[in-house]
Amino acid sequence: MVQGPLRRNQAGLQRALERLASGFRINSAADDAAGVSLSARLQSRSRSYVVAERNTSTAISMAATADSGASEISDSLIRLRELSVQAKDGTLTSSDRSALDVEFQGLLVEVDRLAAATTFNGSNLLAGVATSIAFQVGIDGTSNDVISVEFGGVSVSNLGLSGTSVTGSGVANATAAMTAVDAAFVSLGTTRAKLGSGLNRLGFALANDQGIRTQLDAAVGATRDADVVEEATNVARYQVLIAAGASVLATANGLAASFVTKLLGL
Repeated sequence: MVQGPLRRNQAGLQRALERLASGFRINSAADDAAGVSLSARLQSRSRSYVVAERNTSTAISMAATADSGASEISDSLIRLRELSVQAKDGTLTSSDRSALDVEFQGLLVEVDRLAAATTFNGSNLLAGVATSIAFQVGIDGTSNDVISVEFGGVSVSNLGLSGTSVTGSGVANATAAMTAVDAAFVSLGTTRAKLGSGLNRLGFALANDQGIRTQLDAAVGATRDADVVEEATNVARYQVLIAAGASVLATANGLAASFVTKLLGL
């Protein structure tokens, strides 16, 4: 009669010590068959969100790199327009405009160089044909788990600046260059607007991923982790019960031995 409860208390103590040592309430399927499956599914999704966050952070870096390059090109366009305005002044001679055009043509070359030099992990971000790149920002395979951002399409040709100059005895070329640069600002502005929109979306996606993962981790912890206070209390409780049970068992064995001795003495 005493040995049964004593064994159960010993098993309870072992279970409580195991939970304290591991930090987990569930150490095997026998501890909670439903809970072990649920915690595994939740943990799988939580760890997938870690990867999604990494994907999104990398995508943000990529888009930010493209926008940084586009910003430098925008500065070049500003200088191109300044030169156009300067060349349009009637006080200048043909030689003066030719001198200005040296810088003008150099800046056109620089626009293409900046576009070609703006890369990320070997991919051109500004040069070449405009292309949308899809970033996996979620953990499933639906369209809601992907954000596409358009890159490329930035060059002297695409900006409509091919053949522009500020040379000549008159102001015709300078006037045409001014108009072309204004149109280039519009085109580059559209590109940067797309990049900015993509950056904002990626930023919101990253924050959402982080929020979901935090809640998943909390759910995993609530399902799987041990309650340290409760298990420490159980350890103390089972130790007291085991000590009491061992004492009772010893007393019972002593009584039994005394009874047998008395029988044998008769």
